[in-house]
Amino acid sequence: MKISSSGAISLLLISRIFTLMIYTADMAFTSVSFLLGICFSTVIQGVLSLILILLVKKSSADDFYSLVSKNRFLMIVLSLFYGVFFILSGGTVLKNFTSFANGLFFENVSAFVIAIPIISVAVYGAFSGIKSVSRSASVIFCIFAFMFLITSVLSAEKISPAIFDETTLSLSSVIRYTVYDISSSPEFVMLPFFCLYSKNIRKDYFSFLSLRLLILTTSSFLMASVLKDFVNYTDFPFFTLSGAVGGFIKSDALYLVIWTLSASIKLSLILHFVNVFTEKIPLKKHLKFILSGVIITLISLTGIVTENNGNSQIISALFILLMGGIIPIIFFSKEVFSLDKKTYYDNNNNLSSDRM
Repeated sequence: MKISSSGAISLLLISRIFTLMIYTADMAFTSVSFLLGICFSTVIQGVLSLILILLVKKSSADDFYSLVSKNRFLMIVLSLFYGVFFILSGGTVLKNFTSFANGLFFENVSAFVIAIPIISVAVYGAFSGIKSVSRSASVIFCIFAFMFLITSVLSAEKISPAIFDETTLSLSSVIRYTVYDISSSPEFVMLPFFCLYSKNIRKDYFSFLSLRLLILTTSSFLMASVLKDFVNYTDFPFFTLSGAVGGFIKSDALYLVIWTLSASIKLSLILHFVNVFTEKIPLKKHLKFILSGVIITLISLTGIVTENNGNSQIISALFILLMGGIIPIIFFSKEVFSLDKKTYYDNNNNLSSDRM
């Protein structure tokens, strides 16, 4: 089922924007390194994406799953590998949202009470289909874009001449933020399978990367220049920024609605991909969604997933690059090379004229 370009881009953006919303700066936050890290991360993802998309265009398979499904054993192994990754990603998303909600809005409410409505909406969204989820994502992104634009405009008058301390700029800090940004981008792992749903994956994915870069760099610049050193002392700088610039009555409530809907959309998207890898399990579709939702909820509440910092960021980044870029590129390269060899050469190893 193909979805519109606006739906595809919005789905991917909502996934990354949610992570921006719950970002917490550490005490060693340096704005220039953060900006450079985002840029380098985008370049790395962009290069791998371009290679993969070009290989998909030349391949006889529409997406990575249809390619590996030609080999039953390989399909089982990779389904388990990718399925576990998305389940753990869903647990991390739900845990991050409950932490955010507990920290700012519902301090005395159990994380279980917060998690159940979110995962229930996500399960319903996933069962409704990726097309319905993409339409919802388009609406939510339009609301976010409007509020983000207003926040940016109102921030302009509060920006003092921001002097970014270059003495804190180092290669290690840039690498650290590059790793952080990659580890916060599970939507990159969706790319090899997203080819099946997008009408023009090259246009849609690179539009997503461009808008992603614009939103993240603008946000980090505003947080650093408006909040200054206070960015290190607030749990959620983006939320603090929206409150600091004003402009909306009860803007915190509006942002909470956006973040809640974004969490549901991201979880619906994750559940959809989990279902792709559990397609062969002899259960009805709605039961698989419910079971996946229960597992994700348990993972988020039992502490199996940890906060995304230090060594966990490095491990997450490596897995994301491996699963979203390197593994699919290896398999598609093998398939394309084999296809070209069969197509371009005849039995006597002479160049075939029917492809010239």
